[in-house]
Amino acid sequence: MTEDFNEDNANERPEEVYDIPKVYVPPNEEVKIISQICKNGHKLTELVSAKILKRKGTNFPNKICNACEETAFGSLIVEVDKEWTRLSNLTYDEVGTQLVSEIIQKSCGVAATEDYTQATALEGNFANIKKLQGGFLVQPHWLSREGRNLTSSNYTDLRSTLTGFSRGNRGPKVEFLRGSSLDGKLVEALLVQSIKNSGSGKEGVQFVQSVIGPDGVESDMFTKGDAYLEDCIDNVMHPVEMFLGGAIKILPKIQKKMAQLASVVRASGADSGYLMFIEYLHYDKESSRFGLVRLHADDLMDWADREVADVTMLYDAVRHLIEDDPGSREVVA
Repeated sequence: MTEDFNEDNANERPEEVYDIPKVYVPPNEEVKIISQICKNGHKLTELVSAKILKRKGTNFPNKICNACEETAFGSLIVEVDKEWTRLSNLTYDEVGTQLVSEIIQKSCGVAATEDYTQATALEGNFANIKKLQGGFLVQPHWLSREGRNLTSSNYTDLRSTLTGFSRGNRGPKVEFLRGSSLDGKLVEALLVQSIKNSGSGKEGVQFVQSVIGPDGVESDMFTKGDAYLEDCIDNVMHPVEMFLGGAIKILPKIQKKMAQLASVVRASGADSGYLMFIEYLHYDKESSRFGLVRLHADDLMDWADREVADVTMLYDAVRHLIEDDPGSREVVA
């Protein structure tokens, strides 16, 4: 469910205004998917079924984009077979959740707690992943935007600010998903689908907010939560940011993921949000575990604002060094 929002009307506009392509294709249904994407962001879509995808192999063929005549690269096709449905044994890592909650509270000053009720409900939802067997996942490749690429994950990062929130002057580019980056998208897609099928939540919504970056330049900031979970008590929806990694291995990722979650929480008006980390074991999927940490919205947004303020201060301190370098000035502008 992808829709553009801005900060003023994020809570007023409907979240779904057209039938957007899906990632999961059930065994006995036809759905619209993204079959190809070109570097200029044009997406080709097709109405497909599991039977059609079975004949296509591991990816859609590349095509020439009708809009710009550039190559449109074919999406990946992955069958949800018995191996993938082993994720239905995904169990809750209570100790890891408590550890991550403590670290967030002590290092970031954000109220972070375990939500055992929600976590055990998710265990039940994920058990239904086995019902997805026979379907397919159609995963498009990533698209790098041209120029400033201001996202909620780099908005609080000094290095990104110093380079003008860009990767240089390469222009737009399709980034091919492989290995762990592909696994991460597929795992998240299965978890989100199981949450949707259970009726306990929905897919995330994309927000586009106009903000002033730490370098003083106004830009659109793109952010999208992975899913929303319905509160087991008050029936309110709370955004969820998912990512792969065990409780110890994810520590370097925590602040980046908190920044992403803070942006979605702010735009959606939720009073809290969740970080969900998945200790995914590629060769032993049935032993994979997940953790779930609930973060208080006010604390989370205050933390994000402090991070931006710190980056702004540091950037201002070295701005004269950058502006003395014509090449750097061109990147930041």
